[in-house]
Amino acid sequence: MTEVTGTTWNVYDANTLTQAEIYGRVLCDLAEADPRIVALTADLARSTKIGVFQDKFPQRVFNVGIAEQDLFGIAAGMAKSGLLPFVSTMSAFASMRALEQVRTDICYQNLDVKIIATHGGVSFGQAGTTHHCTEDIMSLEPLAAKWTAFGWEVREIDGHDFAQIGEAIEGAQATKGAPTVIICNTVKGKGVDFMEDQVKWHYGSIDSKLAARAKASITGGVS
Repeated sequence: MTEVTGTTWNVYDANTLTQAEIYGRVLCDLAEADPRIVALTADLARSTKIGVFQDKFPQRVFNVGIAEQDLFGIAAGMAKSGLLPFVSTMSAFASMRALEQVRTDICYQNLDVKIIATHGGVSFGQAGTTHHCTEDIMSLEPLAAKWTAFGWEVREIDGHDFAQIGEAIEGAQATKGAPTVIICNTVKGKGVDFMEDQVKWHYGSIDSKLAARAKASITGGVS
């Protein structure tokens, strides 16, 4: 697995990584050794952080456009043809717009498809209501038990632990004969003293002074 250093602060800062960026890096590592791995996106490769995979393996990335139902149907077909698809989209789209395709095309056939759903709930505040939902939890809760009942391999981890994220992605690649879901349990604003587990920061904005305080809280004052 790629060695990870630094802290999560700003997704545009090349010296730090988010959870989704860890996923993109690990997927590249796995694809080096496994030619079956392909990545699928519905016009969200950069947002879901598989852009690094797209840069490295352009012939193994399939962008279906803004058509999430097709996204999962195509992934099912690829799995049946012997490929190992990793599907990346936002949680609202995986759990609502394409839930029937996830159930019927993938779950019913126990296909080896890996679904990485990012930006859960209302965590992606600046994206607006079209990219928010509570149904990603409500329609699938209890998450681990329901996915297990569907016949999926379930890996539940601490979403703030980068080592666990990397190990879970590697474990998903190694799972045979069943689709895999990775449940990352996270806390909004983790590590920021005034923000951690506070509902208002799902939609609130910060000024430059609070931004500096948040960065200091995460980095321990190290710039």
